[in-house]
Amino acid sequence: MAPRALDLVDDPDELARLATEIEGADPSYLEARLEVPHIHCAACTAMIEQALSPFTETVQANAATRSVRVRWDPTKTCLAALLKHLKDIGYPARLHSRDAAATHEKREQRRALWQLFVSSFCMMQVMMYALPRYLANLDELPPDLLQLMRWAEWMLTVPVICFSATPFFQAARQSLRIGRVSMDVPVAMGISIAFVASTVATFRAEGEVWNDSLTMFVTFLLLGRWLEAALREKARASLERLFSRLPEVVERRASTGNLLEKVPIAQLRPGDEIRVAAGQTFPADGVILTGTSQVDESLLTGESLPISKTAGDVVIAGSLNLDGLLWVCVDKTGGATRFGQIAQLVQRAADEKPPLAQLADRSAQAFLIGVLLAAGCAGIFWLFYEPSKALSVVIAVLIVTCPCALSLAMPTVTLAATTRLAASGVLLRSAQVIESVTTLDLFVFDKTGTLSDGALQLARLELRSDAAGLTGDQCLGIAAAIGDGSIHPVSAALIRAAKDREVALPKVRSTTEHPGRGISAQVQIDDQPRDAFLGRRGTETWPVPPATTQTVACAGPQASLTIDGQTIARFFLHESLRPDATQTLQALANEGIAIALISGDGSQAVKRLTDSMPITHSLSDATPENKYRWVRQAQRTGHHVAVIGDGINDAPMLARADVSIALGTAAPLAQLRADVVLLADRLSDLVLLRQIAQRAMCIIKQNLAWAATYNALCVPLALAGAMPPWLAGLGMAGSSLLVTLNAQRILYFKPRP
Repeated sequence: MAPRALDLVDDPDELARLATEIEGADPSYLEARLEVPHIHCAACTAMIEQALSPFTETVQANAATRSVRVRWDPTKTCLAALLKHLKDIGYPARLHSRDAAATHEKREQRRALWQLFVSSFCMMQVMMYALPRYLANLDELPPDLLQLMRWAEWMLTVPVICFSATPFFQAARQSLRIGRVSMDVPVAMGISIAFVASTVATFRAEGEVWNDSLTMFVTFLLLGRWLEAALREKARASLERLFSRLPEVVERRASTGNLLEKVPIAQLRPGDEIRVAAGQTFPADGVILTGTSQVDESLLTGESLPISKTAGDVVIAGSLNLDGLLWVCVDKTGGATRFGQIAQLVQRAADEKPPLAQLADRSAQAFLIGVLLAAGCAGIFWLFYEPSKALSVVIAVLIVTCPCALSLAMPTVTLAATTRLAASGVLLRSAQVIESVTTLDLFVFDKTGTLSDGALQLARLELRSDAAGLTGDQCLGIAAAIGDGSIHPVSAALIRAAKDREVALPKVRSTTEHPGRGISAQVQIDDQPRDAFLGRRGTETWPVPPATTQTVACAGPQASLTIDGQTIARFFLHESLRPDATQTLQALANEGIAIALISGDGSQAVKRLTDSMPITHSLSDATPENKYRWVRQAQRTGHHVAVIGDGINDAPMLARADVSIALGTAAPLAQLRADVVLLADRLSDLVLLRQIAQRAMCIIKQNLAWAATYNALCVPLALAGAMPPWLAGLGMAGSSLLVTLNAQRILYFKPRP
């Protein structure tokens, strides 16, 4: 980043665009995400974190995403100073920008491809000249011809050293300049030793040359890194779909008149009126002023079916307008939108590292120093035992022990798992959640709004035997007509029931709502005005026809319909369960998970669910404090607890849980406390979360096992002189590529039925 650009980043307007203020922090911190293209390994991340930690509150570098997330106190330091520190240690950064990132990535890929092409071409030519030395007896080759072939090999090796291998030399020089050892240091040393030794042998016309092994090693290493970058970019491309969803330019109603003006999305402000045509993406959260359309919210919620929207409905940034012209009043923009919060949440989870990865980063420096010492000791031993093999052993040890596979074993998996879950509408606040989910053995559910959808439905209608000649449907129609216009949940349930049964509603007038009691009105029954009242259940006893006693058990609200002072019908309601609630709980129970239901509702309402679902523990009439204490007690008995809730009263137990999960429609405070957010409000996504977490941890263990096995087998072979340098380079590059390919399997994971 140029000096002029460094000065600009602390401009208030530019800083507001680049950094996010951390809410609730005291003092107020700022946080930014930086792209650092030259991060290659665990040693790089450890070096960056150590260099920036004195100036920041938190700093986290990630080799898989090649990014650094920093949080700092603006009263003590500034963003320009942090960028300068990164540049001074050899890791120039750029601020996260879709266009800049895409341009830089294309340039880097093009340069990497050219380096690979030059190295591959020269390697093939060098092998052609070196082949006679392996196939023929050296005594049979004329000395001048043998020397000529050596010179040809050396000349073809020079472009490899001066162009193709420059990334390793540059990275090694940067780390050594600040007194650190990165993974590129042993690689650069191995290449340098082999080239210097080959050069001396070529100029002196005696001794062994390593040009073939050197060019082959550089080619294999470049090929491995290029393939790793391509696979990593494929995973990141899925993640970047979130960030590239919004349009760059929007049509806004001008402040004067009804003229349209095209403005950058960054200039949108709450209160602006914008036009969104069919096929365009909503650039901000807002409310539809005019128009009707179908809206695709699948990327944000996971819901595949389009949703009908009309005037007064809310639209969210990132959703797609399918077929209508809409005028929208902007409510929230940028990071304040639901889209912005989702994008930040997903990116944060992708950038974070689980504890095992952090441990690997911290130990990388000591490991690499050990590699250099091991290579030196091996060289000294072979120098006395068999001098001709000393250089070969040193080069092989330096190359084969580079922990590339170990540094990629976990970050690549967590990145792929986070991306796969985000594509299904499951957002993780931290990568550590993946490991935590696999240890859960108790799932605690809130009832209202979580297992149930929060809406009441008619469970039973009891009709008085002498109900003035009215049928059950007529009584339902009268009750729905009286409740029409009321926002009370009971009225809404009766109206839905009448609509489902296609019951005609009579005419009503003089409607009066009595808070806490009910609604009175005059109803036209058989062309006669009758006084009716819909409200609390009547207390008198009455005869009920036998047919109506075949009813559904109900522990929810009740209402009665009174006409001319006589109660003629009673309505019993209960909350309807989410469509996938029973299936999800059964699937969890089949996996050996204990299920608990904790609710502030009465014991009858809770019992209705425990009797019909695989629930092993329950607590009714629970206050937020009771819920918190119940979860704490379960943890003290050895359970690893996940809590699924949606309300403000669930926030304490969400904060206490080992893994807290909130629905997409949950209260903001509940989402703030949650480790996982289910955007689509599908409880079945809990099963998907658990299956992907299990698969991710399985792949992480496979990667770590492979990296450990590779080093356990190859290091002794290299020390024993049984592994030539070219084979060491092939093994190191192939090992890194293998763990990266293995991680990509999660992107194509299909959940078990």
